[in-house]
Amino acid sequence: MTRKVFRDYIYKALPFEPIRVPRMFAAELFAENQRKADCILNHEDDDVILCKVGEHVDVVEGPVISNTRQIGRFAVTGVDYVDAQYHFRGVSLPSPVKCSSYSWDLIVNAATVSSAPRLLQSGTQPSQNELQAS
Repeated sequence: MTRKVFRDYIYKALPFEPIRVPRMFAAELFAENQRKADCILNHEDDDVILCKVGEHVDVVEGPVISNTRQIGRFAVTGVDYVDAQYHFRGVSLPSPVKCSSYSWDLIVNAATVSSAPRLLQSGTQPSQNELQAS
């Protein structure tokens, strides 16, 4: 998988294109993904930021890098299969950022703690008991 990601995405320096759209348009776009549609509809703002990379469009929660060439170290930290759809979680560092293997392991382990990915800053944080149970 790593080789394919580098070949198909990172080496191509595909731009991250943030797109501000009305919340209702985004909800229609993601209507087949009930989890995303619900989060979009519950979003407080009238607009939602989507991000296009190549042929892929998704909801984003914060700032994005300018192109895929800036992706450095990365790891897929979890995959869930819910309602006939896969949900992937991961972490990455921008290419200029260096860290030791010890620090990287801490980052990856912290990213595997939460089994319920956030979307659009839902405002609910897992409790300490939920974190310890996962």
